[in-house]
Amino acid sequence: MSLTCSWINDKSDEVACGLEGNFYNHQALCEAHLQDTKDRVENLKRSAALQSAKIHGYDKFPGFCYFALLPDGCVKIGYSNTIDLLNNRIKVLSREYKAPVVPLKIISGGFIAEAVMHDRFKHLRLPGNGERFQYGPDIAEFVASDDLE
Repeated sequence: MSLTCSWINDKSDEVACGLEGNFYNHQALCEAHLQDTKDRVENLKRSAALQSAKIHGYDKFPGFCYFALLPDGCVKIGYSNTIDLLNNRIKVLSREYKAPVVPLKIISGGFIAEAVMHDRFKHLRLPGNGERFQYGPDIAEFVASDDLE
Protein backbone atom coordinates (compact mmCIF):
# COMPACT_ATOMS: atom_id res chain seq x y z
CA MET A 1 0.00 0.00 0.00
CA SER A 2 1.39 3.36 -1.04
CA LEU A 3 1.09 6.31 1.36
CA THR A 4 0.65 9.94 0.37
CA CYS A 5 2.32 12.75 2.30
CA SER A 6 -0.32 14.56 4.32
CA TRP A 7 1.75 17.66 5.08
CA ILE A 8 -0.25 20.88 4.77
CA ASN A 9 1.38 24.29 4.74
CA ASP A 10 0.15 26.77 7.29
CA LYS A 11 -1.24 28.90 4.46
CA SER A 12 -4.95 28.25 4.21
CA ASP A 13 -4.94 28.16 0.40
CA GLU A 14 -2.40 25.31 0.27
CA VAL A 15 -3.36 21.69 -0.24
CA ALA A 16 -1.70 18.56 1.13
CA CYS A 17 1.75 17.79 -0.32
CA GLY A 18 0.61 14.64 -2.12
CA LEU A 19 4.06 13.11 -2.76
CA GLU A 20 4.70 9.49 -1.86
CA GLY A 21 5.53 9.13 1.80
CA ASN A 22 6.16 6.78 4.68
CA PHE A 23 4.42 6.47 8.01
CA TYR A 24 6.12 8.50 10.77
CA ASN A 25 4.67 9.39 14.17
CA HIS A 26 1.04 8.77 13.12
CA GLN A 27 1.38 10.69 9.86
CA ALA A 28 2.40 9.92 6.30
CA LEU A 29 5.29 12.18 5.24
CA CYS A 30 7.49 12.48 2.16
CA GLU A 31 11.29 12.63 2.68
CA ALA A 32 11.45 16.46 2.72
CA HIS A 33 8.61 16.86 5.21
CA LEU A 34 9.92 14.00 7.34
CA GLN A 35 13.26 15.80 7.70
CA ASP A 36 11.49 19.10 8.42
CA THR A 37 9.43 17.41 11.15
CA LYS A 38 12.50 15.80 12.71
CA ASP A 39 14.34 19.16 12.65
CA ARG A 40 11.44 20.91 14.38
CA VAL A 41 11.27 18.25 17.11
CA GLU A 42 15.05 18.46 17.62
CA ASN A 43 14.87 22.26 17.92
CA LEU A 44 12.11 22.01 20.52
CA LYS A 45 14.13 19.50 22.57
CA ARG A 46 17.21 21.70 22.52
CA SER A 47 15.49 25.02 23.27
CA ALA A 48 15.10 24.32 27.02
CA ALA A 49 18.75 23.29 27.26
CA LEU A 50 19.88 26.45 25.46
CA GLN A 51 17.79 28.61 27.80
CA SER A 52 19.22 26.86 30.88
CA ALA A 53 22.77 27.44 29.65
CA LYS A 54 22.13 31.20 29.50
CA ILE A 55 21.40 31.26 33.24
CA HIS A 56 23.72 28.64 34.75
CA GLY A 57 27.33 27.66 34.10
CA TYR A 58 28.05 24.23 32.62
CA ASP A 59 29.51 23.11 35.96
CA LYS A 60 25.98 23.26 37.40
CA PHE A 61 24.82 20.42 35.15
CA PRO A 62 25.80 16.75 35.50
CA GLY A 63 27.76 14.87 32.88
CA PHE A 64 30.24 15.70 30.17
CA CYS A 65 30.18 16.95 26.61
CA TYR A 66 32.89 15.56 24.35
CA PHE A 67 34.43 16.32 20.99
CA ALA A 68 35.87 13.20 19.35
CA LEU A 69 37.80 12.96 16.09
CA LEU A 70 36.35 10.15 13.98
CA PRO A 71 38.47 8.09 11.56
CA ASP A 72 36.71 9.73 8.59
CA GLY A 73 38.04 13.15 9.70
CA CYS A 74 34.72 14.37 11.09
CA VAL A 75 34.07 15.37 14.68
CA LYS A 76 31.36 13.87 16.86
CA ILE A 77 29.94 16.14 19.54
CA GLY A 78 28.14 14.07 22.13
CA TYR A 79 27.51 13.78 25.84
CA SER A 80 27.83 11.21 28.55
CA ASN A 81 26.68 11.15 32.16
CA THR A 82 29.90 9.75 33.68
CA ILE A 83 33.57 9.40 32.73
CA ASP A 84 33.19 5.60 32.69
CA LEU A 85 30.29 5.84 30.24
CA LEU A 86 32.27 8.35 28.17
CA ASN A 87 35.27 6.02 27.95
CA ASN A 88 32.96 3.17 26.99
CA ARG A 89 31.32 5.34 24.30
CA ILE A 90 34.73 6.08 22.75
CA LYS A 91 35.47 2.32 22.69
CA VAL A 92 32.11 1.57 21.08
CA LEU A 93 32.66 4.26 18.43
CA SER A 94 36.13 2.84 17.72
CA ARG A 95 34.63 -0.61 17.22
CA GLU A 96 31.88 0.77 14.97
CA TYR A 97 34.41 2.64 12.80
CA LYS A 98 36.95 -0.21 13.04
CA ALA A 99 39.62 2.41 13.79
CA PRO A 100 40.64 4.57 16.76
CA VAL A 101 38.37 7.45 17.77
CA VAL A 102 40.35 10.22 19.47
CA PRO A 103 38.81 12.40 22.22
CA LEU A 104 39.74 16.03 21.45
CA LYS A 105 38.09 17.91 24.30
CA ILE A 106 35.85 17.12 27.26
CA ILE A 107 33.88 19.80 29.08
CA SER A 108 31.40 19.61 31.94
CA GLY A 109 27.71 20.19 31.41
CA GLY A 110 26.39 16.99 29.83
CA PHE A 111 23.47 17.39 27.46
CA ILE A 112 23.18 21.12 28.20
CA ALA A 113 26.73 21.77 26.97
CA GLU A 114 26.12 19.42 24.04
CA ALA A 115 23.05 21.43 22.98
CA VAL A 116 25.04 24.67 23.13
CA MET A 117 27.92 23.16 21.14
CA HIS A 118 25.54 21.76 18.52
CA ASP A 119 24.01 25.21 18.21
CA ARG A 120 27.40 26.94 18.10
CA PHE A 121 28.69 24.67 15.32
CA LYS A 122 25.40 24.05 13.49
CA HIS A 123 26.86 25.54 10.31
CA LEU A 124 29.33 22.61 10.26
CA ARG A 125 26.82 19.82 10.97
CA LEU A 126 26.77 17.06 8.40
CA PRO A 127 23.47 15.60 7.18
CA GLY A 128 22.28 12.25 8.47
CA ASN A 129 22.48 10.58 11.84
CA GLY A 130 25.30 10.61 14.33
CA GLU A 131 25.75 14.26 15.33
CA ARG A 132 28.79 14.57 13.08
CA PHE A 133 30.41 17.89 12.22
CA GLN A 134 32.91 18.94 9.60
CA TYR A 135 36.28 19.49 11.23
CA GLY A 136 37.53 22.96 10.44
CA PRO A 137 39.11 26.10 11.90
CA ASP A 138 36.12 26.92 14.13
CA ILE A 139 36.16 23.57 15.91
CA ALA A 140 39.97 23.36 15.92
CA GLU A 141 40.21 26.77 17.59
CA PHE A 142 37.64 25.83 20.22
CA VAL A 143 39.30 22.49 20.97
CA ALA A 144 42.72 24.15 21.33
CA SER A 145 41.41 26.91 23.58
CA ASP A 146 40.77 26.91 27.32
CA ASP A 147 37.23 28.10 26.62
CA LEU A 148 34.43 26.12 28.15
CA GLU A 149 31.79 27.68 25.91
